Amino acid sequence: MKVDERRGLTVTLLSGPLGTAAGWLLIRSGSSPAELVRRVRGIPDEPVGSGSTESVRLLLVSVAWLVVSGFLVRACSGWWSFLRPSFRCLVRVVRSGRRPAWMGSVVVVITGLLASLRTTNDAADSGTPSAVESEYGGADRPVAPSNRTNDSTGPLSALASSGLAVGLAGHIRRERATLLATAPIDAKLSAPSAPSVSTGIALFERAASTGDLAPVVHEPAGSTDTNRQARLVIPLGVDDDRLVSVSLRAGDMLSIDADSNEATRVLRHLLNTVALAPWLDSPLVVVYGFADVAAIIDSTVTVADTPDDVRAVVLASLVRRPHGCVVVVASRHDPRLDELAEHGALVITTLAGTHRPVVRVVREPGGWRIPGTGESFRPYGATTTEVGVLRTMTSEMLRLEVDVSALHPEPPTWESLVRVLGPVEIVRRDHSEITFRKSKSVELLCWLAYHRERPTVSGARTALWEVDVRDATFHNVLSELRRGLSAVGLPEAVGRASKQRLFLDERVSTDGDLLRSALINADRLPPREAAVSLCGVLGLVRGLPFASADYAWADAEGITSTLYWLVTRSIDRVVELVGDEGAIQPLLDATAAGLRMAPGDETLTMVRRRVMSGTNVRTSGASL
Repeated sequence: MKVDERRGLTVTLLSGPLGTAAGWLLIRSGSSPAELVRRVRGIPDEPVGSGSTESVRLLLVSVAWLVVSGFLVRACSGWWSFLRPSFRCLVRVVRSGRRPAWMGSVVVVITGLLASLRTTNDAADSGTPSAVESEYGGADRPVAPSNRTNDSTGPLSALASSGLAVGLAGHIRRERATLLATAPIDAKLSAPSAPSVSTGIALFERAASTGDLAPVVHEPAGSTDTNRQARLVIPLGVDDDRLVSVSLRAGDMLSIDADSNEATRVLRHLLNTVALAPWLDSPLVVVYGFADVAAIIDSTVTVADTPDDVRAVVLASLVRRPHGCVVVVASRHDPRLDELAEHGALVITTLAGTHRPVVRVVREPGGWRIPGTGESFRPYGATTTEVGVLRTMTSEMLRLEVDVSALHPEPPTWESLVRVLGPVEIVRRDHSEITFRKSKSVELLCWLAYHRERPTVSGARTALWEVDVRDATFHNVLSELRRGLSAVGLPEAVGRASKQRLFLDERVSTDGDLLRSALINADRLPPREAAVSLCGVLGLVRGLPFASADYAWADAEGITSTLYWLVTRSIDRVVELVGDEGAIQPLLDATAAGLRMAPGDETLTMVRRRVMSGTNVRTSGASL
């Protein structure tokens, strides 16, 4: 054998072990070949098909590695000198039955497939979703604080606080209701930015997991205190799974004894929790000494520049409301603030003096402790960045804009209806229900139905999953949705318009769309006919929007609030249209829909009683 051929054969034989080594390095790193190639080329994650399709792709990538590794080694000795002799020698070896070279090729291919299998198994062991896992990706939905991220800042640790999450979520709901109460029918809540939606979903998920947080104060036996509004229960942190709170009265002082940075972080959480607390009656929080914006919501917070300003604001408030809840939160102690406690304010500060009784929370080397009770805990806190993120999110969630769809009031023509005014279900025109094997497919359909303007893959994934999921998991959910709609005569009704865009056929509509259309068209019809039309759609109402479905994205984007508003506005419109005429049936149908959504509502119950008694609803002042 010639010298150049021997060299070519040697290089060819080396390509097998080198490719094998590369494959095993990938196994050790836990990455599949396709994923590595996407990272190197900077290509974003893309959907994959079935397991067999992915195996073929991995096979092709592995073969490409074999060729590339051989070429790179040859280039070290001179590309053109050994390229032709190497191939010629390789052909001779294969024809003569020599196995080392082509066996190396087989090893490389098998190694690539093993890398893929190893990645899948590692994903299953670690809880990362894979292509064959359940509809939730095989991972339990994490307990608060949520794993949702806001851009690159990571999870907001402030949302670990149940009191803060419940208070802020309740504030957003109330403010939205106020905005919509006087909004024209062609208005809607503006869609927040993607980071705010992600943060908002985490917020409403935390609030939902907590439930109604209403701390109960147990008075000591024989207590004669009647000023119960002046008593506050403030969550401080957690000890394992137990909530640690402190119970205070008007006139008490709470001191956070720690270094400046840690104390300020805890105080920032306390002032926002008190300002938003749903269990307090319109508290006034006076803030002093913070170098930055410390409040998420400004409406119940007053910023004072000096201790004298704090004193003036507190005393003026107590004159107007002698038994009102006034809380002073100071990031640095000033003796002039101590006397405010004597006037009935609650003072929360840091490193307070010892000349009067103080409830202390102390930072010790081993953690945080309340000396008075001996409790140790991990405190809640809020950083400046987190407050800024939550302020931005809140402002974006409380904006109205013109609803473009209201400019085209033609009733939608539908073949499948997504019913969300009550328990979520998908029905056909004959009222038969369309079923899906995966509940995530139903949620994806609901999300698409309310994001027709720009339904992106990234937006859907952010809304439906708390943690990032594999492309295969999302692809399987989308495929199941497509299969379910195809089974009822709507092939290609949903899918991808491009790699990052989704689409939903116009023949799939929602009961919310039908109600909005009927409400818009009510002005074009005679009063009795418009009332009957509205009542026909109100008959679809079976309960609260998205009842029994834990869709935090619907709360975060204001969809739930908007649907509630549409129902109440439609009932109001029916009363306006036929209340003077005393038409019994439309009024009974409309109020029945309202009571299905809000059982026990006093106004609706009063209207029904007046209708049954024959009293004119409009002139009796019973309009909603």
